[in-house]
Amino acid sequence: MPASSTKCICARRPENRSTQAAIAALAVPSAKLGSVTLENVADFEPGTSPTDINRQARQRQVTVFCNLLPTASQAAVQAAMLAEFNRLNTSGEYRGVLAGRSRELGRAAQNFVTAFVLSLVFMYLIWRRSSSRGSTRSPFCCRCR
Repeated sequence: MPASSTKCICARRPENRSTQAAIAALAVPSAKLGSVTLENVADFEPGTSPTDINRQARQRQVTVFCNLLPTASQAAVQAAMLAEFNRLNTSGEYRGVLAGRSRELGRAAQNFVTAFVLSLVFMYLIWRRSSSRGSTRSPFCCRCR
């Protein structure tokens, strides 16, 4: 940090930091004048950034929201967002996870695959049991002795 700059940390309510005018009116300390407004010592430039940075479980959280067209696939959008996050080559202290309905959609897909595989295993077990009892015509027509 250069010698002429001062680190200033301000905590304001969201309504007091939501517009450029509100941020420009913040008072910051000055070595010569006591305190001055931020617009006298800083320039504002438009840019892109997360809309909100919060904390969850003592970690910073950046939430990305999006609305989908009626014909769009939510799974495809989720895969694209996670691929873009992985492309950023973030260090180990950052992680990208899905939340809310997106997370539940992923869990439902995983549970569906698990149930399907288990049903195949169950059908195989029934077929093996019926073939060991001599009924190869239909697995459900086994004779119980």
